[in-house]
Amino acid sequence: MIKISVIIPMYNAESYLEECLGSVFCQSWQDWEILAVDDGSADGTLALCEALCAGDGRVRIVHQENRGVSAARNRGLEEAAGEYVFFLDSDDAIHPQLLETLLRELEACGAELGFCDLLRAESGQLAELLLQPEELPQTEPIVIAPEECGNTHRGLAGIGGKLIRRDFLGGLRFDETLSRGEDTLLLYHLTQRRPRMVHLPQSLYYYRILPDSLTRSVSRESFAAYSLIRDDACRRDDLSTALAWQERMFWDFADRYKKYRAATGPQAARSARAVRQAALAEMRHPLFRQISPYRRKLFMLCFFCHPLYLWALEHKPSQRRWWKKTPPRKKTPPGKKYRRKRPRRVLPKPIRWLRWKLWRCMRLVRPDTDTGILTFHCSDNFGAMLQAYGLKAFLCRRGVKADIVRYEPPFLTGRHWRVPYAPFQGKNWLVQRLGYAWRGWKRHRAMGEDFSRQRKNMRRFRETYLAGKDQRRALFRWQLRWHPYRYYVVGSDQIWNPDITMGLRPVYFGAFKSRRKQKVVAYAASFGKASLPAQYDGAFAKLLRSVDAVSLREEPAVPYVERLYGRPVSAVPDPVFFLKKRDWQALERLPDRRGYILLYATEWDGKLRSFARDLSREKGLPVVELQSTKWTAVEEFQVDYTAGPAEFLGYIHRADYVVTNSFHAAAFSIIFQKRFLVFLHSTLGARLRNVLQLHGLEDRLYREGADIDAPIDWRAVRRRTAESTQAAGAFLLDNLTP
Repeated sequence: MIKISVIIPMYNAESYLEECLGSVFCQSWQDWEILAVDDGSADGTLALCEALCAGDGRVRIVHQENRGVSAARNRGLEEAAGEYVFFLDSDDAIHPQLLETLLRELEACGAELGFCDLLRAESGQLAELLLQPEELPQTEPIVIAPEECGNTHRGLAGIGGKLIRRDFLGGLRFDETLSRGEDTLLLYHLTQRRPRMVHLPQSLYYYRILPDSLTRSVSRESFAAYSLIRDDACRRDDLSTALAWQERMFWDFADRYKKYRAATGPQAARSARAVRQAALAEMRHPLFRQISPYRRKLFMLCFFCHPLYLWALEHKPSQRRWWKKTPPRKKTPPGKKYRRKRPRRVLPKPIRWLRWKLWRCMRLVRPDTDTGILTFHCSDNFGAMLQAYGLKAFLCRRGVKADIVRYEPPFLTGRHWRVPYAPFQGKNWLVQRLGYAWRGWKRHRAMGEDFSRQRKNMRRFRETYLAGKDQRRALFRWQLRWHPYRYYVVGSDQIWNPDITMGLRPVYFGAFKSRRKQKVVAYAASFGKASLPAQYDGAFAKLLRSVDAVSLREEPAVPYVERLYGRPVSAVPDPVFFLKKRDWQALERLPDRRGYILLYATEWDGKLRSFARDLSREKGLPVVELQSTKWTAVEEFQVDYTAGPAEFLGYIHRADYVVTNSFHAAAFSIIFQKRFLVFLHSTLGARLRNVLQLHGLEDRLYREGADIDAPIDWRAVRRRTAESTQAAGAFLLDNLTP
C-alpha cells in the first residue's frame, strides 16, 4: 500500500509547477504518489505536467472542467490510495525532508494530523531555498492531545503542508460552494473530531508570495467560512469557540483592510470597500458585543477612523503609574537658549461643560442593545456573577441584544469596601452603621494583601465578562431614566430578598421611570425561601404590578407569589444551567493543586466541617476551603482567601469531592459531574432542596449515614437539565421577542 498521497490542484500554474513537482521528487521519503488535478487550466499547465512526469508511474494526472480548487482537492481525495494524504498547492514547495519528518513523528506519537510552520517567500527567495536547502534543525515536536485541540490554533490556517491519516478524514470534504476559506472550514470540522496532532516548530513549507496577491478582489464570500464556523459553534452551545472565531474574523478584517488601504490602484480601493462593508455587516451580530471592550473599540477605529487605528497599533499605552516619579528634565546644553513650552490652551468653562455632556450622551446611547439585565453582578460573590454571565450569554447566543445594566448601588457594593457600608434604618441606625463598619474593617485588615488580591480577581471577571468600563454606571434609581433599553430582565438571584437588599428595592421589580422601557420580565427571581415575612406582603404585591411576566427559581415559593401577583407564575432553573461544562471551562482558572476535597460554606456549620474532616481522614486527601475572611478558618484546612469566580470554577473542576451548603457550589457540582454532598443552609434551605429535586438528586442531601460515593446516573441528570432549560428558555425568549 502506498504510504503518502500528495494532492496538488493545478490551475494556470505553468510558471511555478516545475519547482513544485521538483520539491516532491527530491524528498528523502520516496514511498508516495502524486495526484495532480488540473482544474481546466487555460495555459500550458497540463502539457508541462505531462512532460515533467513522463515515465514516472507514481504520478497520476487527472483533468476536469474548471470547478474551483475545492472540487479539485475533493477529486484528489476520491482518487487517493495512500494511507496518508498531503496537500500541496501548485505555486508552493516543500523542504526535501518534510514528508519523512512528518510521517516519522505521526507514527511515533500515534497522531492523526501533522503540520509544520510556514515560510513566506518571494519567487527568487524560494528558488534559492530549493537549490540550497537548509539543514533540518534538531527541535522537539509539539504533541497536541485531543482534549487540548484548539479550534483556533494559528498553525491550522490553510490546508497546505498538512499530513492527515486518510481513514481519520473519512467522508469529510471541502465545501465547493465557498470561493475562499474552504480549507479553514474543513480543518475546523476535522478538529471537532478531536484528533491527536503533531506540530513541527520548523518552517518547512514554502509559501510563495504572488505579485497580485495583495490586490485581488474581495467580497463578503471571502469571510463566509468564519461565519459558518461561528454559527456552528453557536448551534452546539459552544460560546467560547464562537467568540474566538468571531474575534479571529475581525482581526482578519482589520489586517486586510490595513493592507488594502496601504496599497494603490482602483482594485485595492474596491477591495477595501468590500472588506469595510463586510465588517460593518458583521458588527450587527450579537456576539460582537461579547468581545472585550478594548478590542471592540480597536476594530471600530479601524473602519471609522483608520489613521487613529494605525497610531494606536504603533503606540502602546504607557506603563508608568502616578506613584512613579517623573524623570528629571534635561538641562539646556551650553550655548543654546532655553525655549519655554507654550501653555496648554484651556477652553472656557461653558464649552468644557457642553463637551462633557455630549461625551456622556455618546457614551450612554447604545442603539445595538435593546435588553438590559438587572441583577447582582456588582456583588463580590461567586454565584451572583456566574449566574449573571450565564443569563447574558444565553440571551446573546439566541440572538437577543442583551447587556447587563451597570446598576451598582452603595447598599450592594458598600459591603465590599475596605471600610464597609450598609444603610441600616430604624432608631439606632447610626450605631448599627458604625458597628458594621468597625467590624468589617477589622476583618479586612486581618486579611492583609489577600483582601486586595480577592477584589482584583472579582473585578477582573466582572470587567471582562459582565459589564466593562465603557458602560455608564448608575448609583441611584433616577439615573436609569435615560438608559436606552426597551426590555428589562430582573434576576436571577435573591433580588427580592429584603435581608440582602436592605428592604424591597423598586429597581429590581422594574418599578422606575424610563423613556424607552416597554416590558419587564422576572427570570428565576428569588428571595431564598418559600415566602417572605407578612410585613412585606403589601409592598411586595404593589411592586409586582410593574412586572409583566414572573418566573421564580424556587418552586415552593410559587403559590405565595401567585397569591399576591394574581397571575400564573412558573418555576425555572438558575441560568448557570443554560451553559454546558465546556462553556464554563473556557472561563475557569485552574489551581496548581490536584487531589483534594473542596469545602465551600456560606455560613458556619460545625457538622459540615466535621464531615469534611472525617472524609479527609478516610480518603487521605487534604481539604481546601474557599473563604473570604480569616476569622472563621480551620487551621488543619488549606484555605484560599483570594479566589474569584474563575478560580471558583477551577477549584470545582479539579476537586475529587465537594462538600457545601452553597446553592451555586451544588449547581456547578452537578454541571461538572462531581461527587458532592449538600448541607442545608439555616435560612436558605428551600433553594438547595429545589435544585436537588429538579435534577433527581435528593440523595445528595446530608443525613446520618449518607454516602458521598453513591453512584449517580448522570445521563438521567443531563436529561432533566435539558428538559427544564428548554422550557425556561422558551419562557424567556417568548417574553422578549416583539
